[in-house]
Amino acid sequence: MKNTCLLLSLSLLLSSCGYHSTTSSTALHTLSIPYVRGDEEGLLTTALIAEMDQMGLYDYVSSSADFELKIALVSDSEEEVIGYRYNRSHHGHIEQNLMETENRRHAAAEITLYKVDDPVPILGPLVVTAFAEFDYIDISSLHELAFTHHGKRAKVIDFSQGQLDSIEGGQDNVRVPLYSVLAKKISRVVWKFLCCG
Repeated sequence: MKNTCLLLSLSLLLSSCGYHSTTSSTALHTLSIPYVRGDEEGLLTTALIAEMDQMGLYDYVSSSADFELKIALVSDSEEEVIGYRYNRSHHGHIEQNLMETENRRHAAAEITLYKVDDPVPILGPLVVTAFAEFDYIDISSLHELAFTHHGKRAKVIDFSQGQLDSIEGGQDNVRVPLYSVLAKKISRVVWKFLCCG
């Protein structure tokens, strides 16, 4: 009896939001996502299509869809320094000047959702934002790149397990997790609008 009540409650909850299970006989809405404007390498476009597909609420198609989601990457280079550490002298002593070691990179995308053959958007345009953080080292400083280990000079990169890079390398590397977070947030906005309107 408890299981029956639980199943009934769950089905009412899901149906009240317009959710359709992928095993349902009801056809899913189709959604197309043209290439994201400003996404030069296609990283955000790829992340967004994968995220929408993983949700399982829409069938992604390249054209002739029920809905079309147009997106423009309006910002992805704004950064703020969030981590510091004291510098070391060439003798290994701590100096009183601080060095930047961690940044937070922000991205923003403008999204607009259209229904098929309707030039007036049903959602947007609105801006969705996200951020991701990364560490880096000062590659212009020998003290950052190497240290003495058992009397021999050793490279920091050999002990970093891949997480230490120059600031430029960190800026490039952080785009994948940054766009993944942004894609998740965009997907939730679209899902909430189409599902619960």
